Amino acid sequence: RKLNTFSKFFKRSHDVVISALDYKNIEREIKDIHQIFEQSTSDAIYQDTPSIALIESVVKQMKFFINPKFVRIAREAKTNNPIGFCFVLPDFNQVFKKTKGRLRMLQILREKKKIVKARGMLQYVVPQYQGTGLITCIFESLFLEFEQAGITHFEAGTMMEDNPKPINIFKKFGGEIIKVYRIYGKHL
Repeated sequence: RKLNTFSKFFKRSHDVVISALDYKNIEREIKDIHQIFEQSTSDAIYQDTPSIALIESVVKQMKFFINPKFVRIAREAKTNNPIGFCFVLPDFNQVFKKTKGRLRMLQILREKKKIVKARGMLQYVVPQYQGTGLITCIFESLFLEFEQAGITHFEAGTMMEDNPKPINIFKKFGGEIIKVYRIYGKHL
């Protein structure tokens, strides 16, 4: 309900189109995702912007695991400029537990339909749309898709603990922190 309320508020003042990943126009999709990465990467994010070649490679290698309906890209309606995206994967760990880690394609295809969990891997919004509620619209469209796909559990994925914006958003929607991942480093 909270998600729906925030989303409606955002839609009153912004004209945005949110669509699923389109494999027929994958080059454009990758270019737009790269553009969002470039504009959104900041000091709070621990990684460099991936190259277009790297994004293409990941999409190609993970095509079997990607549900294109679980990848959402937001664009301004008038300009078609990409302004945000979210990349969610079905939780294939459920499948691999049943196959005991073996790659038995028929069993994997059968069990793939029974997945009830999804994990948000990436969510990025360009700076001028951060704090506006765009991410709520993206997640609302995802959650509607989850209902149709039988997804009942969602893990938001990794968010740096020193990046409070995404953490606070999920807390507003009733989410809770159940795991903390930390990156430790040592200069040698």
